[in-house]
Amino acid sequence: MTENENPLLNITHTVSWRDRWWLLDVETSGLDRQEDDIIALRLACMEDYKITQERALLIRPRRPLRAWAEGLTGISNQTLEQALPLEEALRELDALDGPFLFLDRDFTLPFLRNAYSRCGREFSKPCLLQDHLAARLLGCPSRQKTEMFLEKLPPPNGLYGTPPQNPDLRKLYTLSLAVFHVLEGTYHIQNTAQLTDFYEQGERI
Repeated sequence: MTENENPLLNITHTVSWRDRWWLLDVETSGLDRQEDDIIALRLACMEDYKITQERALLIRPRRPLRAWAEGLTGISNQTLEQALPLEEALRELDALDGPFLFLDRDFTLPFLRNAYSRCGREFSKPCLLQDHLAARLLGCPSRQKTEMFLEKLPPPNGLYGTPPQNPDLRKLYTLSLAVFHVLEGTYHIQNTAQLTDFYEQGERI
C-alpha cells in the first residue's frame, strides 16, 4: 500500500476517535507549493468529539500577497507584517499535543512538507488525512468537496458539540464526526491501531 492510499501518517501510538485531535486548515498565498507560502494555520482542538479550543497562527510570507490572495483569504499584507516567522509558527505547531486531522487533496500535505523543508526539517507530525479516509469509506476519489462526502455519509446523530467558528474547520469537524461515526458504528473500528490492522489485512471498507 502506498502512502497516498493510507490516510494514517506518522501515527505510532494508538489513538481513539474520542481522544485529542487537532483539526487543521491552511491558508496559502497561492497554489504553487514551491513558490507560494502558508500564511495561516487555523486550528481547533477536538476531545471526545467536542471542540475545546480554537486558534490561528498567522505566518509572514516571503513576499507580499497579491491583491486577489488578500481578497480570497481575507488576510491583508498589513496584518501579515506582524505575523510570526515561519520557523516560530512551526515550533508552535510542533508543541501541540495530539495528532492532526486535515483534508489533503494533494494540497495541505505538500505545503506543510515544503514549509518544514525550508526550515531544514522534515514534516513528521502524526496525522490522519480525512479526505483519503472518507474516500476509502465511500469508494470514490479523494479529491472531492467536503459537501460531497457529507451527502453520502450517514449523519453522526448525537455526537455534535459546538462547532468551530472558522467555516473550513467547521466542515472538517462535521466530516470528522461523520467518518468516526461510521468507523465505530458500522465497522467497530475505534482507534488508529484497528484501522491500521484493517488496512494491512487488505480488506476493503
